[in-house]
Amino acid sequence: MQGLDAYIETDVKAAYINQLLRVGFDTIDFGSFVSPKAIPQMRDTAEVLAKLDLSGTATKLLAIVANERGAQEACQYPEIQY
Repeated sequence: MQGLDAYIETDVKAAYINQLLRVGFDTIDFGSFVSPKAIPQMRDTAEVLAKLDLSGTATKLLAIVANERGAQEACQYPEIQY
């Protein structure tokens, strides 16, 4: 998603990732904690995470970070394994 120019709404991203979670992949790269200036599409990663239904899946979540600030933000969410 991050390479697309047109912004994808948070609910659409979450619905798509929730479908992937139901498939049962081992790991899903669901978002990035990066500067919204650098990658505007990922500005809502925390909001997408809040809308994910993790109750019936063993799938692990992976978030991309680009620097210490992003790593610190990602570490606030215990749902993220990688």
